[in-house]
Amino acid sequence: MMTENAPQQATAFAFPSAADLQMLSRAEGPCVTVCLSPHVAGTGSRPSGIALKALLPEVRRALQDCGVHPQDAESLLGPLEAMTADASLQGSHEHCLCLFRSPREFHCFSIRGVMETGWHVDERFFVQPILAHLDYRNTFLLLALAAKHVRLLRCEGGTISTVPFPAGVPESEAEFTGDTHGGEHTKNHAAGVKFTSSEGKEKSVHFPGDFMKAIDRGLQPIYRELGLPLVLAGVDEETAAYLSVSDYALLVPEGVKLSPDGGVTGPELALAGAQILKRWSSPTEKQALTDFAAMGTGRRSSDSTEILPAAAAGKVQHLLVQRGGRIVGHAQRILGLGVGEGYVYKNADLVNATTVEVLKHKGHVWLLEPEQMPEAVAMVAVMRYADDKVGA
Repeated sequence: MMTENAPQQATAFAFPSAADLQMLSRAEGPCVTVCLSPHVAGTGSRPSGIALKALLPEVRRALQDCGVHPQDAESLLGPLEAMTADASLQGSHEHCLCLFRSPREFHCFSIRGVMETGWHVDERFFVQPILAHLDYRNTFLLLALAAKHVRLLRCEGGTISTVPFPAGVPESEAEFTGDTHGGEHTKNHAAGVKFTSSEGKEKSVHFPGDFMKAIDRGLQPIYRELGLPLVLAGVDEETAAYLSVSDYALLVPEGVKLSPDGGVTGPELALAGAQILKRWSSPTEKQALTDFAAMGTGRRSSDSTEILPAAAAGKVQHLLVQRGGRIVGHAQRILGLGVGEGYVYKNADLVNATTVEVLKHKGHVWLLEPEQMPEAVAMVAVMRYADDKVGA
């Protein structure tokens, strides 16, 4: 994070946290959000400082159209103007950058994901990029099941790292069976994990389940500590055997149907796992979907003109948002605010405005693929109590 008094190099901009998202949701407008695409020197793309400079006249006109006094607009844009010539936006940066400027705040974050360079002027910051960056599906574990080499990968926004196995957890069938000539395999035994071997054990009908049970027993402490979704990769026999013995709550039923022993790379496995996660819902998200389906009309809504006022009053418990969904509208008018009570943002994004209000009041926001949405709209809501859509 960068503050107005503490500039940073672009390569050092921090990734946002959930606390940062909460902070941005409390900002008072006018709010300017600028998104800058990644830049790699020597590829022909414009440095972010130049791209930012080209956007600022458009931002200035938008502020004037909203009724912001020219002097106030210049004060608001001053730190952004200064950044156009700063070395921090002249070099390469592999992630997108998001700049957030309001009369009292100036922050800059690196954001994982694909964003086009652009700007937003509104009563609230445009938080959708950060919401997508923090989506729980972006970070997950992938257990590559293979006879020759079992490994656990942590996949986070395109970055892959290997999670070491605790001592005693078998990393191959050979290690699990030990010496096939008999005797007990005692190398690096962990407490409570014991491997024995006998001639032809790997051919037993119980072998797949026993092998997977030993892996799962040893890795469960890691799963519980990290609390991340777990995707399996391997042939059907291996993934089915693991699913039958593991009770990990965030284990994804659908697995990657690729054999890690067949020369498939870690990035290929991670990419396939990420695609599977798009179709998966965590238990808490699944409960939100169930609640929407089960609630009567007094506790749910798919009407943006009902949801936004309820969100501003702190009455929305769950907001289900279609990824990339947008509804253009006059948020102030929907909220019953007159022209004299603030600046006029006639083209506000109602999905973003509602998202900010829900976050501000400690509600939950879930990003869903279009096919996961319970109705064919950009957002739906579950209210905290019956008849919370309108009224006091």
